[in-house]
Amino acid sequence: MPDKVIICFSGTGNSYYVSKILCARLGYDQVILGPDVLDRPEILGNPSEIGVVFPTYSGHPTQNLGPLMINVLSKPEFDRLEFFFAITTCGLFPGHSLKIAEQLAMESNILCSFLDWVKMPDTYVPMAPIPSDEVQKEILSKADQKINEIATRILKNDFAIPRRKMLTKLAFKRYCKVCSRPGVPSVHASDACTGCEHCEAVCPRDAITMESGKPLFNSNCENCLACYHFCPVHAIVLDREPSGGYTYYSNRFTGYCPDYRQDSGDKQEHS
Repeated sequence: MPDKVIICFSGTGNSYYVSKILCARLGYDQVILGPDVLDRPEILGNPSEIGVVFPTYSGHPTQNLGPLMINVLSKPEFDRLEFFFAITTCGLFPGHSLKIAEQLAMESNILCSFLDWVKMPDTYVPMAPIPSDEVQKEILSKADQKINEIATRILKNDFAIPRRKMLTKLAFKRYCKVCSRPGVPSVHASDACTGCEHCEAVCPRDAITMESGKPLFNSNCENCLACYHFCPVHAIVLDREPSGGYTYYSNRFTGYCPDYRQDSGDKQEHS
């Protein structure tokens, strides 16, 4: 079993990108995808160091973070944990994500040693089209620098916890309410769908089931748009036409394109 791991939640690949680089820089053993841990907590073992990398949606962490912290990492069998850090990825600012992550850790009897965020290309196309390749490269270059800085600080045991923001308590309560109520999917499959099931495989929330060869979206959906960006025939469409038109985030920079989930926590990659 690995002794130092990074648990990664990723919709379109940004958090996975950060996780893989951090894992290499820190000399950690493995990146394990968060949905795999939620499905089978035993694959995590009993590490002495754990990092969690997750995306920010609308100023809050992915809804997967709560179950990981409260239902998995709070268990008494994780009695070797000596160091815990959390990194969030976002297109603009992290909002209250880091403080919510810290609060979740506190409620799980875990002491956060390091919290930080990395700006990545914004993939939420209802707000803005995907940046050009040149802009993506520039953003990722700056992200690489930030990831290296984070790794250096962690290796130096540089304790870093952002100051609590105004309204953080209200933001945490709102996050808990969002996690407890059904989601409203903003996507659907068009007639172009071939029934390849790729959308079901890439969904980090298990929000898609196939029926009669077509995907059905359930209330677990938090509109991360992984299905939209990874559909090989672009058959997933938004309920409302995006103002900048239909644009897609390619995996050629992040290297993230999972085909299926494995018990080991690894997924196939396509570069």
